[in-house]
Amino acid sequence: MANPEQRPIGDYLTEEDNFEISDTVWYSGEVGKLNIQPISIEIQNPEIPIRVKQYPIALEGRKGLKPVVENSVHQGVLESCVSPHNTPILPVKKPDGSYRLVQDLRAVDRHQRRPDSGPSSEAQLYWNPETKPKIEEYTQVVKFLYEKLTEEDNIKWTKEDNDKLEKLKLKLASIPALSLPSLEKPFHLYVNVEKGVAHGVLVQEWGGVKRPVAYLSKMLDPVSHSWPVCIQAIAATAILVEESRKLTFGGQLIVCTPHAVRNVLNQKAGKWLTDSRMLKYEAILIDSDDLTLEVNKILNPAQFLYGEPADNLIHNCLEIIQYQTKVQGDLKEQALSEGEIIYVDRSSRCLQGKRMSGYAVVDGKNMQTIEKGRLPST
Repeated sequence: MANPEQRPIGDYLTEEDNFEISDTVWYSGEVGKLNIQPISIEIQNPEIPIRVKQYPIALEGRKGLKPVVENSVHQGVLESCVSPHNTPILPVKKPDGSYRLVQDLRAVDRHQRRPDSGPSSEAQLYWNPETKPKIEEYTQVVKFLYEKLTEEDNIKWTKEDNDKLEKLKLKLASIPALSLPSLEKPFHLYVNVEKGVAHGVLVQEWGGVKRPVAYLSKMLDPVSHSWPVCIQAIAATAILVEESRKLTFGGQLIVCTPHAVRNVLNQKAGKWLTDSRMLKYEAILIDSDDLTLEVNKILNPAQFLYGEPADNLIHNCLEIIQYQTKVQGDLKEQALSEGEIIYVDRSSRCLQGKRMSGYAVVDGKNMQTIEKGRLPST
């Protein structure tokens, strides 16, 4: 706030207002100081001086900074010293024509020693993608690192996290020998899905033995998690086929999975997938000339990537989906020829920040309300 002596009081304040306002609110030019310990910034390798050459400053800027520096020295904010470190200063002109001093501390920020919150998650995620095709159950092993990066607060590194990191290092140190891909031979991709994670093993036959070329794993998106497992297999297969294309380069790819992906996509997926997803999955899995889908009811390598495989490997996907998505075993789509017909509806909305829910039962003949009421909020 500007000093009232510099402005006519009648323009802004009355004499009574000026009398009641404390003098401490007016600008005086004094620098306030906090009663705390001086701030100390630790830098990495303090024995190596941080020296950045001073930028050229125009004469007008130098003259503008002179009273600022002299005032700071007079009030004890700046002290004269001899230091091996140096960072440049900049004069910034204010609207009123005066200058303020700005210090360029970018060089200091680059060498600042930050608190140790455990291993650098960003660094781990940097080198993990390079070895991703070589690690079994990669997605599950590194899932905790991604969760740490999404935390809003500072990263809390626990003993359990450290054990998981050591497990990841052990897997890196014990990576099995993978075969080099050959574009002259067909590729076999074994796919399975478990707990929302798509697992896959890309193999090629060498000397009558199928040898792994890459281990693949990918988390399904949250929407896919709510689907029946047999429909999740469609998304898992499409995702891993796209990942395999990075290694096959258009070579012949034979996909083996315990789920009837083609039949489910053609007959049951329409009730669960949007049109855009249907077109995407059909383009990847059905319209590709170099892709062959096979239903493999025997154990495949992808089923061992997350532990012991399930017992019910032999199943009919269409029957399983019908069973899992049916509301009640004896419920039919056709209306009963006898008995009363009633309709049930419910509604929910927020009123004044509180969730309110209700229901109504209506007679199907005269459309009169039989019963209505509130539902519990919890």
